[in-house]
Amino acid sequence: MIPKRSYKRRPQKMGAGWGKANAHTPTYGIQQVVDPGFSFLANWTFDTPPWTIDNDGLSCDGSQGGASIAAGDTTTIKAGTTYRVIFMLAISAGQVQATIGSTAGTARTTSGFYIEEIVTTDTDGIELLADASFVGAIERVTVEEVF
Repeated sequence: MIPKRSYKRRPQKMGAGWGKANAHTPTYGIQQVVDPGFSFLANWTFDTPPWTIDNDGLSCDGSQGGASIAAGDTTTIKAGTTYRVIFMLAISAGQVQATIGSTAGTARTTSGFYIEEIVTTDTDGIELLADASFVGAIERVTVEEVF
């Protein structure tokens, strides 16, 4: 004879937070760079040479004697705030890094599409800092507040 089994439903134990979103999904604010595609010289401040705006975007020819900065006009940057910086880089030599709110991002030495989050320490806008040997082009720069 087969023993009878109880098919009575038993409560299931669920892990902490089950059924709730445990991970924070960031949202992003509006574009902070006035001219992210380098369309107008008036929206960017840089030394010529080595920097120029051409079909490749913002290009640096390597003729700088030391570190060189290209600064873009931005809307309001807040100190102590996290911003997502996105840029596409074609590089032949040297390195370049994005800086926002006086906080430097990662120095980049190879071509690629980069996304990084930077926490600002003050209200300075976007700057692209090239070392003394940088030769390359930055196609587009996007800066968005992370919420």
